[in-house]
Amino acid sequence: MPPNKLNIIVYVAMILLLASCSAPVTKQLSQDTFVVFKEDRKGIFGSSSALKQEVMNEVHRIAEQNGGKAVEISSYYHPVGILGDWASYKYEFRIVKPDAFMTPYRASTISLRCLSEVAIDYDSGKGDVAQLSEAIVNRCSEECIDNQLSANNHPYSFYNNYYQKCSSMAKDIIYRMRSIKRNGGETNRFDQYLFLKRSHDMHYKNIFSVIDDTKRLELSFQCQIGKRSAEINSHSINLSAIDSVMWPDYKTEDVVKVDINGVETVGISSSNGEEIEFPNVDVTRLITNTDKINVSFKQKSFKFSTLGKEVVDKIRKECQL
Repeated sequence: MPPNKLNIIVYVAMILLLASCSAPVTKQLSQDTFVVFKEDRKGIFGSSSALKQEVMNEVHRIAEQNGGKAVEISSYYHPVGILGDWASYKYEFRIVKPDAFMTPYRASTISLRCLSEVAIDYDSGKGDVAQLSEAIVNRCSEECIDNQLSANNHPYSFYNNYYQKCSSMAKDIIYRMRSIKRNGGETNRFDQYLFLKRSHDMHYKNIFSVIDDTKRLELSFQCQIGKRSAEINSHSINLSAIDSVMWPDYKTEDVVKVDINGVETVGISSSNGEEIEFPNVDVTRLITNTDKINVSFKQKSFKFSTLGKEVVDKIRKECQL
């Protein structure tokens, strides 16, 4: 091979090598929120795990540099394609200071539910997050602060501490919902039903959830819809205990029989009995019934709000029923 031609090949190879070794790109979205992004230009010779690890190393470096801990908001991996469609990984996160983890606080489902619903109602996607989170916490003070003080037998002197915890959760929810929308998803509310649509690498995950009249049980319709292939499509119904001691006898992977609208339905227990998944349930049968959804088991009965035409139409559309 002529020397000049060999030199050209070596030169091009060096250029490609340098391009593939570019450092992750970091962008600061707000005072405590960052996103780290990197492309892997090695093509089919690249490694997804190495790419993600390099991004995470940068994430931890930034968090440590700012004296806090990285809390994930969202992450997205794009696999390598063809004709310059390089693999990439994006990781969005908040930096939370150590004092935020000092006092134990377990948010109740009711607290998170209220914060999520009000965030959907209040957030236009452009407002100041700090001011918005304050308004959300003020609206949810009973669920997020007063009830928690009572449940934990804490005096009123703990109020400011609980307020800060709720404010931090409200900020996380705002950032997560904005991230969902930026990545092609959706957050919405239909009366008592909360709707979240998340975009993943190969599919969309849709969740419609509602809490029963006694606020002890959460019912959710869930479906995964493939972006390119119908093979990914799946539907299920989940029951989650708001009061985890309600199902003390159930363990992970126990078979559970529950009556849903008069039909015996078999599910699988998970999370030590705090959740039951019904993977083979006939979702179509339930969403055509606009009366209240009745769930009974172990001599307990729960009623969930009527679906209504708007929710039924949305489930049919998003879950392709």
